[in-house]
Amino acid sequence: MVSLAAQPVFCQQEKALHVGDQMPNFTFPTVMNGPKKTIPLNSLNGKLVLLDFWFSGCGGCIRLMPHMQELQNHFGNKIQIILVNSLKSDNETKIDGILQRVKKDTGVSIRLPVTVYDSTINQFFPAKGYPHEVILAPNGKIIAITGAESITQENIQSLLDGKQVAMPLKYDFWNRNVPEVSTFNTTSTQGILTSSSITKLPIGAEGGSNPKYDENNKQIGSRISFHIPEAYQMVYPAIFKNEPLVLFEGIDSVNSLHQVYVYDYIDQTQAFLENRWLTSLRQDLDKTFGYSLKKVRKLVPCLIVRTNAKIANSYTKYSEGADNLPSISKNYRVAVYVHNRDLSNIIPYFPLKFFGAQKLIDKTTDKNPIDLEFPLGFDFRNTAHFMEFMHEKGIDLSVEKREVDCVVILCSSSANLL
Repeated sequence: MVSLAAQPVFCQQEKALHVGDQMPNFTFPTVMNGPKKTIPLNSLNGKLVLLDFWFSGCGGCIRLMPHMQELQNHFGNKIQIILVNSLKSDNETKIDGILQRVKKDTGVSIRLPVTVYDSTINQFFPAKGYPHEVILAPNGKIIAITGAESITQENIQSLLDGKQVAMPLKYDFWNRNVPEVSTFNTTSTQGILTSSSITKLPIGAEGGSNPKYDENNKQIGSRISFHIPEAYQMVYPAIFKNEPLVLFEGIDSVNSLHQVYVYDYIDQTQAFLENRWLTSLRQDLDKTFGYSLKKVRKLVPCLIVRTNAKIANSYTKYSEGADNLPSISKNYRVAVYVHNRDLSNIIPYFPLKFFGAQKLIDKTTDKNPIDLEFPLGFDFRNTAHFMEFMHEKGIDLSVEKREVDCVVILCSSSANLL
């Protein structure tokens, strides 16, 4: 999950830096949670330096902290991870409270240095989506500006070994009030009567959706990022009623599931209407991809979730709900935990792909909130171990063939543009 920071815009006095640039001799002027109150970057020469940009409103950033601490513990003096807080309202008291909460929730003490707000580092590495990761080589050269998914033990080890590591470039700055593809002035929508486009979103660019406005603050359109199944569900809701399993035929399903597109729509000929926007999206999807949809019933492997008598031993002991369940699907070395959550909030995070299942079926009946504490380094890919662990917590998992409703997305041979 990428969080968007509501933060002030700075007058750019320092030029934004890019991969391949040399990091200037910069000093973090205010540092907490470490032995020093300032950190000159040139004092870290010879180490791989990772700048982890975060802010208090970014839950994904905070969930990432134990992973960052484990990486620092593993690599020791070979690397230095710095938690760079870039929000002015996040003072030392607030940050310290967050670090204490992380320790309480995960058992991990965050001992990484935390920089308190300064504008210069934001000018060097501007970002809108967080977490935002910058990696500096031991000689100070910028070797990556990327997302949190790239910050793995394997990638860090490869960099220390001098190997080339392909990390997606994180790029946040698209002008969202003009067409994604336009020959018009990129700062104005003046003169554009109607416009629509479907564009592949570069890896790391900001997703989500937002309305578009003209110079008089009148809504004239909308922009939304989507995966192909999501787009077809929006424009054909009746076909996707009751959450059928989505299957692909004649399509590269890996790319189809993971490639993100942007649909950009502007209409200044009349008042903006949601149904007209959806009609335009449906027409553009059909024209661009040429996919067809078919409803069928298929026998597929399903992950069935049930409760057993031991579930009572897992009833919550916490007054507040908290979890880091998204870490299950990421390659983070953290202790996954659940506090005061009911099963309907937990089950969607169970990793179907590890079980070779295509659909999850919830057969649980107990609605009491529960706690789960997985040990540090728990291997969720070891499904036998996972099932045994969950059984002792009162949750039984099994893979069974079931006939389920499906929507098949079919591709014509001439329209596969993925």
